[in-house]
Amino acid sequence: MLHYFGKFWTRVLLWLTRITVKIEGEKNIPAGPVIYIQDPAEARDGMATLAYLPGKAHFIFSCRRLVIPLFGFLTLDPANLTVMHDDALAIIGKLEKKESVIFFTDKGEIKGGVTLIALETKLPVVPVKVKRQGKVVTIKIGKPLRAGNAADDHRHRQALKADLEKALA
Repeated sequence: MLHYFGKFWTRVLLWLTRITVKIEGEKNIPAGPVIYIQDPAEARDGMATLAYLPGKAHFIFSCRRLVIPLFGFLTLDPANLTVMHDDALAIIGKLEKKESVIFFTDKGEIKGGVTLIALETKLPVVPVKVKRQGKVVTIKIGKPLRAGNAADDHRHRQALKADLEKALA
């Protein structure tokens, strides 16, 4: 319930600041749980994602992000996770419950946990880019990327990481 209140309130905040949000590529979201990854440059990037990304997804980000204004309220909802990227068991638990998650990169760096979890769960990873032009924020949902077959294979993790970096660039 709190998730939908957060979506509503975030839309109100964006409206009050006269920011218009557009979504491109919604058809790229596969059915079922997915792993989203986004590289937010500003707090409003994450806010736009929270407000306008279809469905419900749990946020996975470094605790350092809690100092960003308006992100701290996410911790009020026990459905949202505020964890370090390496808390793989909690994240896999959400995915096993058929719930999607959103990873935020750490200043553009994709941490190994994203690729490891994608390989372990065999779920698609969907890159989310945010483009800003003045007061218009465009959320671009990329095509889903699939991981290789072996969670312990360093080569598959590196290949997925390279594909994700290219998709987010």
